[in-house]
Amino acid sequence: IDLYKQMMTNDANVFFSPTSVYSILGVNLLASQEKTKAELEKLLYIQSDANTAKNFYNLFGHLYQINQDT
Repeated sequence: IDLYKQMMTNDANVFFSPTSVYSILGVNLLASQEKTKAELEKLLYIQSDANTAKNFYNLFGHLYQINQDT
């Protein structure tokens, strides 16, 4: 919702995939350190820990499986 509000600066139609945006930022989070990591955690509303990579892997796995089932 925050991203949508940022993008809606005029009356133009806006289309984006929240899952895609979250996913790519999550991948960046996994590779980041210190200040960048803290900023991405704030942006994604998560506190990363030792399970973060596993959680993103599981998310991608579930999304892939859903895509295969349809």
